[in-house]
Parts: sequence; structure tokens; C-alpha cells
Amino acid sequence: IVLQGEQILMRPKQLARLLGWGIRFFLAAGLTAVQLPGGGAPFALGCMAAAGTGGDGVAALLGTALGSLLFQNFEAGLPHLATAVLILTASVALRDIRWFQRPAVPAVCVGGLTLTVGMIYVLQAVAPLRQLPVCVTAAVMAGISARMYGPLLDGREPELQMAGMRFLAVTLLAAFAEVHIGAFSLGRTLTVCLLMVTGWQKGASAAMITGLWA
Repeated sequence: IVLQGEQILMRPKQLARLLGWGIRFFLAAGLTAVQLPGGGAPFALGCMAAAGTGGDGVAALLGTALGSLLFQNFEAGLPHLATAVLILTASVALRDIRWFQRPAVPAVCVGGLTLTVGMIYVLQAVAPLRQLPVCVTAAVMAGISARMYGPLLDGREPELQMAGMRFLAVTLLAAFAEVHIGAFSLGRTLTVCLLMVTGWQKGASAAMITGLWA
């Protein structure tokens, strides 16, 4: 940061770093609003895993904390935030290990951590068999989302970035599914528009995959 007169000039590298922190913060906060019917916000946890370590991971963790305060009650927010802290801790501890650099490994780790924390609450529930499918579904979705968000946030695998962008769009639009304009759901209407544009530009197969995600 360079002071010049009364203006503060930032170097491109510093500006890019702040922008990256802001993107991770707001993505994690916004994705916390996308919750499963039985509780849990697996897409925000996937974003945590894909965010990385250092300032990037801390920014995503702060966004997750803000999203928990805004969109979740205490019962759902506590395990969600605990899982996010474990994901960041594991990422920092394992980042220098070569096998952890493989794209699929963080996805498996976040799925396992989500399942582990969720099972603690499932075993304490009054009706554990009713909560078990939600816990397993959340773990699977957290792993899938970590794999899909990864190319967008770490810059690797450019061939998967467009697919990751469509996955991100679908998951963010899910936050607006219950926002209605008249008789129409804003989130579902925009998702249908996304599917039509995808089919028009990328063909039927890409539209079918995006529709499966939706």
C-alpha cells in the first residue's frame, strides 16, 4: 500500500488478495442460506474446503460464521460452525502433504468431517434414524460442492471451471427458492432460465447435468 498525497494506492497483487478474501467471505456467507430441509448447509462447508488456507481460509470461516448468525438457529449453527473450524484446521495441518494436493482429497476430507460431526448429533437425537439420511446427504453434498468449487477458487483445472461456475450458480439460486414474486419462485425461475441458456450454448448434455444439480 502506497500513500500518495491524500490517496491510498494499492498494488495489483494486494488488491487481488483483498478481492479473493472478499469473494470467499461473501460466498461462504451466502451459501450458508442454502440449507437442507432437515438442517445443515453443506454447500458453505464445500466452499470452506475449496477456499484454501491462510487469509483465504480465514475469510471463508468468517463468512460462514456470519451466515450462521443470519440464517441458522443455534441448534443448526453450532455444528455447522464447528465443522467449518475443523475443515480449516485440517487444511492447514495437511497442506504440505503431497497427496493432499490432489483435487479429490479435500472433497473426501470435508465429506468425512461433515459426517463425523453430524453423527455426533444424530446419536444424541430423540429419533436418530430420522436424522441419519439428512446427515449422510449433507456429507455427500459437502464433498461434491468442495470438488466443484475447487477449480473456481484455486485456479487449477481450467477445463472444469465452467462446470463449476454453473454448479455455483445453481447452488446460489437455491437460496432464493422461497422468495416469491406473485405466484412464481424467484430462485426456481432463474434456475430454469439458466438451464435453457446452458442447453442453448453448451448442448443438451451440459443442460442435463446442470438440471441434475438443480
